[in-house]
Amino acid sequence: VTVEVVAKQFEWIVRYPGPDGVFGAVDHALVHDVRNPVGLDKKDPAGQDDIVLRGQLSLPVGRMVVIRLRALDVLHSFTVPQFRVKQDLIPGFLGRMQFVPTKVGQYELACAELCGLGHYRMRGFVNVKEEAEYQQWLSEEEPWF
Repeated sequence: VTVEVVAKQFEWIVRYPGPDGVFGAVDHALVHDVRNPVGLDKKDPAGQDDIVLRGQLSLPVGRMVVIRLRALDVLHSFTVPQFRVKQDLIPGFLGRMQFVPTKVGQYELACAELCGLGHYRMRGFVNVKEEAEYQQWLSEEEPWF
């Protein structure tokens, strides 16, 4: 399972590749807080089915997960203490981490790098689900475009 997590002051934005399994192209110049929070290129056919969510990362239990990490503005740090994972995000660089969620439940996704005055409210949730529940959830999500 590969998911992209994008950090920006002061939220987490999560992108799934959609049914085609391919992430669409992004361009920082296309980022708009409301209309296009991750900068998806609408002209790229691979991005037409990408799923974009704010503050919610859902994952299947017991499967290897690869997280692609980007920061849009300043330094951030993706951390889920219960998973014992932490990775700094630097604007302009694509980061990566991998792990296997081992227990179903909801966990806090926090920023472990002081990223500005609203840092205290930069949090999200990781929802670890059984495989069938995860697949059902994923099939019901609407593409961003």
